[in-house]
Amino acid sequence: MVGTFTLGLTANIAPATVVMPAFVELAAGVLPIVVMVQKDGMAWFSRPRH
Repeated sequence: MVGTFTLGLTANIAPATVVMPAFVELAAGVLPIVVMVQKDGMAWFSRPRH
């Protein structure tokens, strides 16, 4: 309910031409970090512990 309301409010205040590029830029900035963390996490889990 809150998410839909916020989404509608954002769409009314800022046009999609402004929101979408910003969202894509944000996703492009976050994605490499997530991938890097997952790779480090997998390496850490697969490393044998003594």
